[in-house]
Amino acid sequence: MARYNPNVVTGTESWLKVDISNAEFLRADFTTFRKCRSARVGGVFISVKNIIASTKLCVVDDFEFIVVEVKGMDARYTWEIIGIYRAQNKDILTIEKLAGRNLATRILTMRNINGGDWNLPQADWKGNAEKAS
Repeated sequence: MARYNPNVVTGTESWLKVDISNAEFLRADFTTFRKCRSARVGGVFISVKNIIASTKLCVVDDFEFIVVEVKGMDARYTWEIIGIYRAQNKDILTIEKLAGRNLATRILTMRNINGGDWNLPQADWKGNAEKAS
């Protein structure tokens, strides 16, 4: 991270547990929002530099999904950063919940960045959610 000096870092498959402090894996100049898993694998996190206003908006209990609002100096520039992990053996429900949440809470001025591991090797990223079998 020292080489690139990012403002926001998202991660999946973090393997973090609640008893691991943020200081153990990221610099102190970041605020970190996490959705840890009780098993040894999985987990998602979003870390934002402390100089940027950020707030956790949503953590979904039944799958690995976290949403953080990041505000620019100009209020018109508000970003919603979404970190998501969909395990390969999970159905498409994770993505349907994300789409439903986005439609239900849409703020017209908010921009949205989705990051993570969707595990959709069959996806046609040119427009279709899934290729026909």
